Amino acid sequence: MRGLQTVDRILYRNTTMEKDKDLKEKERELKQAKTKPPPIQTFIETYHADLRADLQTYMQGDSALRRQLERKLYRDFLSAAERGNPQTLQIYLDTGIDVNFQDPKTGQTALHVSSASRAREAVRVLLASGKCDYLIRDRRGRLASELAYLYGEDPALARLLGNKERKQAERYGMKLTRKP
Repeated sequence: MRGLQTVDRILYRNTTMEKDKDLKEKERELKQAKTKPPPIQTFIETYHADLRADLQTYMQGDSALRRQLERKLYRDFLSAAERGNPQTLQIYLDTGIDVNFQDPKTGQTALHVSSASRAREAVRVLLASGKCDYLIRDRRGRLASELAYLYGEDPALARLLGNKERKQAERYGMKLTRKP
């Protein structure tokens, strides 16, 4: 009987020690996980660093490389506006990209695209730049406020943009109409 009790104690002690080791390993892993940034955050930081490097290359590049990069950067700029990515838009604006760039195919600016896709955060960043021309029309003759109402289904944003369009038209001494 005593031999069995001793074996039981030894087995119990071994399993307890193994559990303790497992717990300590899990605690160590949790501590390491807390110190590492989450993978998506690392990806975003890397993406923004690459974007800044591309923009620096664009600003210092020769004319052929500059034209090639310019097309890519403006496409990416409009894409960021459509996705509603305010951090990326701010990086572009900080480097001096033209906020009123019009897509060659559609004639839409970043304001048109972000308004139509209901990307309010992106619109806020664009408005905060203070460089938006609210009176630019796309190829179909639509203003950003019209796209916000029709496609973004956001009457509040459409009203805000409509007010800014009217004020800018008054400043330029123009009569604002819905269809040219």
